[in-house]
Amino acid sequence: MVFDFIERLLVAFFGGELSNKGSGSHGSVGKSYDKSSRKGELGEYKIDLSLGRLSGDYRVFNDVFIRNHERFAQIDHVVVSSFGIFVIEVKNYMGVIIGDERSKYWYQNFGGNSKSFYSPIKQNFVHILALKRLLKGFSKIPYFSIVTFSRRCDLKVVSADVIWDTDIEHVILRKSKDRVLNSVDMERICQIIDSVNIRDVSVRQKHIEMIRNKNEQYRNSRYFCANCGKGVTENVANFCLENNGRFKGRIYCFDHQQKF
Repeated sequence: MVFDFIERLLVAFFGGELSNKGSGSHGSVGKSYDKSSRKGELGEYKIDLSLGRLSGDYRVFNDVFIRNHERFAQIDHVVVSSFGIFVIEVKNYMGVIIGDERSKYWYQNFGGNSKSFYSPIKQNFVHILALKRLLKGFSKIPYFSIVTFSRRCDLKVVSADVIWDTDIEHVILRKSKDRVLNSVDMERICQIIDSVNIRDVSVRQKHIEMIRNKNEQYRNSRYFCANCGKGVTENVANFCLENNGRFKGRIYCFDHQQKF
């Protein structure tokens, strides 16, 4: 309720643009909140507010952008603590969200349309691997994957890693059990992350354009098998969606339909 009010207030007050100052111990590169991305950005802004309430035992990095081999990893939020490192992926989708921990692709049913998107659990797993490579000198650190969704969606996902965005602070505190890092190691880790976080706007923009082009190609295919990721025709997709009792709202290629 409080966060929904804050979101409406921010939209009404700032209109088409906001400047993201970041929260916690480390801010992020400024972002423009235009109309097309405003809801998603405000979803992250709500997370910023929650993470900003964490005590000094937690160091917050927003919008971390680091090299991952020949590519890049853009991580919504990284929280370094004496209990481990929390890696947070923020989704602000509406409609019915269907997925599970094993599927490569999840589905969003909204306004009578269904579209697939890459599993945020697997996406966050890649982010954790990138951080592990960066922090290879700290091999015994536990990493906690957290994926948040807005309460505006109907979440049909069963996973301990997937939570409501309004629960983020509570979940982090609940997972904070055993201290594994002292203050010196925490500071060293923060220095490493801060030193490699790419702030060059042109590099970030090129990455965004690459992702957009990739998403555009992905959208052109429209439908994919939830099991293997293979593209399927619209007729196959409609068959699966029309047989919701059999396929539980997911789309499968012909080969994997035989398992049901």
